[in-house]
Amino acid sequence: MRLILASTSKYRAVQLRDAGYEFVAVSPEADEKTIAEDPSYLLTAQWRARLKALSVAVKYPDDIIVGSDQLVHFNSRILGKPGTRERAIEQLTSLSSKTHQLATALTLVYRGDLFELVVVAHMKMKSLTPDEIAQYIDRDNPIDCAGAYKFEEQGSKLFESVECEDMSSIQGLPLNGLSTLLTLIKDKFGL
Repeated sequence: MRLILASTSKYRAVQLRDAGYEFVAVSPEADEKTIAEDPSYLLTAQWRARLKALSVAVKYPDDIIVGSDQLVHFNSRILGKPGTRERAIEQLTSLSSKTHQLATALTLVYRGDLFELVVVAHMKMKSLTPDEIAQYIDRDNPIDCAGAYKFEEQGSKLFESVECEDMSSIQGLPLNGLSTLLTLIKDKFGL
């Protein structure tokens, strides 16, 4: 039995590796855009994490599959990865001096059973000038990150306050939650 990360995210792989986990990363065969945005952003994140994990679990039924998804909820909208510098500027400009929620969903699949959780971080961004936003984007190039910031790099300096029960979730994978769910799996299956 192996631990398989259902992700191509280099950030999640680094988190797992740095936490001492041995794992194999497998690209999920899932298009998260097929999941319609639910009025509950928490459900949208959870369904996307579940879709990724289940798409890999089909090929690896005897392994523990880890799927995760992250999104920003702000002003009743979901913000994903900006994809371009221009959209990153737009996202950071809208988030400047305001509070948003960063939801990180985690789904583990083992032998057909699902183990799931969602961690929500309440993030209040400092007031940022257009120059500060441009300089930050030049430094971290966060176009592949929800909300257009890399908290683990210089992005943490953009925030006035952060409230979160599992700070590792801000980087893309809630490691405390992962440990809890792995313990549940071990207890349930006698591993």
